Amino acid sequence: MQAKDRDPKAAAILDAAFQTFFQYGVKRATMDDIARAAGMSRPALYLVYKNKADIFRACVLSMMDELRERLAGIALSTGSAETRIMAVARTGIVEPHETIGASAHAEELFALKSEIGADLFRDWMKLIEVTIAGILEQEASAGRVTLAVAGVSAAEIAAMITDGAEGFKLRMTSAEELARRLESFVRLMIGPLAAQAG
Repeated sequence: MQAKDRDPKAAAILDAAFQTFFQYGVKRATMDDIARAAGMSRPALYLVYKNKADIFRACVLSMMDELRERLAGIALSTGSAETRIMAVARTGIVEPHETIGASAHAEELFALKSEIGADLFRDWMKLIEVTIAGILEQEASAGRVTLAVAGVSAAEIAAMITDGAEGFKLRMTSAEELARRLESFVRLMIGPLAAQAG
């Protein structure tokens, strides 16, 4: 979790906080734990962040900056719409789910998306949607997919994919199962659009 343009002190705190939250959970972790992991005093930590919620939100924002860069790379890459959209889903949905799911405090960390960071979670999913819609629009402009066949816009298809992913996360028991279900769903959504264009 290392954004290139971050202040080094803030970067050290967020890296330490991410590990501390992962190890102890956010509720059990203390500002002392985070300060110690970052190699600083608690008063020095309070000069940068006012509380754990502030740090948690900063961690998510930092992760979102990294996600934005990775998704931009996928959007610019070559490959079919289906391949690139699945790469977006893996990067923005499956990998974070897998990372958080590996923590002993996964349930608490997943719950925090609505307790502390509901707005950030919406922004995260919107970033994924916009990227998927952009890929579909690129492919439609190049004549490799036909959106008119579906009768819905690229933005609507992207929203259905992210909404579907949220439903799948509730039912799937592992990141691998989630990835397989998402792959089938993306193939079902995108495959016919590409076939009609071909």
